[in-house]
Amino acid sequence: LLGLLNVTGEGITITAKDGQVAKAADNVSDYLVHDVDLREIVSELSNAGAEAISINDQRIVNTTCIVCAGNVISINGEKVTSPFVIKAIGNQERLYGINRPGG
Repeated sequence: LLGLLNVTGEGITITAKDGQVAKAADNVSDYLVHDVDLREIVSELSNAGAEAISINDQRIVNTTCIVCAGNVISINGEKVTSPFVIKAIGNQERLYGINRPGG
């Protein structure tokens, strides 16, 4: 529950990374992964039954804070940058089910 132990089992890995700006006139912010994006992915994985989740090796627990920290994102007080490798342990079929409209 505290996220202090390594866990193993079936699951999925999602990689979220910043995109390339298409044109100079584009809003650069539209091409970046934001803290809210990561929070929504974590929420969807939790709702799909993930037993353990990490982002760039930072375990996500009930007290985890995912917040914008300038040009990086802070997770558990650690600054992490793109690409964000999200690992979730749980039933693969259910976890893949987050790829749904509104999910």
